[in-house]
Amino acid sequence: IDPPKIRCPTIKDKWAEPGKLTTRVTWDTPEGVDTADGILTDVTLKGKPSKSDFPEGLHKMSYTVFDRAGNKASCRFTIRVRVRRCSPLFPPDNGYMKCDSNGDNYGATCQFTCTGGYELQGSAARVCQSGLSWSGLDTTCAPMNINVGVRTAAALLDQFYEKRRLLVISAPTAANHNYRFQMTNLQPAQCGLDLRHVTVIELVGTYPAQVGRIRHRVLPPGLALQLRY
Repeated sequence: IDPPKIRCPTIKDKWAEPGKLTTRVTWDTPEGVDTADGILTDVTLKGKPSKSDFPEGLHKMSYTVFDRAGNKASCRFTIRVRVRRCSPLFPPDNGYMKCDSNGDNYGATCQFTCTGGYELQGSAARVCQSGLSWSGLDTTCAPMNINVGVRTAAALLDQFYEKRRLLVISAPTAANHNYRFQMTNLQPAQCGLDLRHVTVIELVGTYPAQVGRIRHRVLPPGLALQLRY
């Protein structure tokens, strides 16, 4: 008439594995003890079995055993899985961020890219480390630093490759009607041009008095002549 006895395992909090939100938990299946017949091994588990991967959070488990007379005994235990996390990162202004895993957990990697016309400064990729700090340096996207001191048009244009679209406007004089008409319409559209990653190059005049300009940067006359050809 006495119910059997069963004692559940005691499991301390578990930490998720690096780069994951789960961890594998293992324990020994408990045995029931009956005062009349000794050991009872036919116990029933409610919950995931041992050696399973448990996600982040609290998991309630229980074991139940019956003796031959139908008397029942149960015990309960919990498994808590914790995830080490770094402070969250955010995309830089004028850039994007793509993270694997859950984005801020130990082992997660975040990669950064900048929109056209902006150059990445700092770390292109950062990893959440075991000390709960991010590797590398803070990431920012700064406006392109266009070097107009290069010797060839090819070297100048290479700076825009896969970064910006170019709109080249060439006119014999600044008084040219078509040139003035285009610039009058382009000036209020500067915001839209930036959104579409468009850079305007102006070539005005005739060599050697011609002027080449990228926004406020003036091109050497020889470089402006190469762009025309």
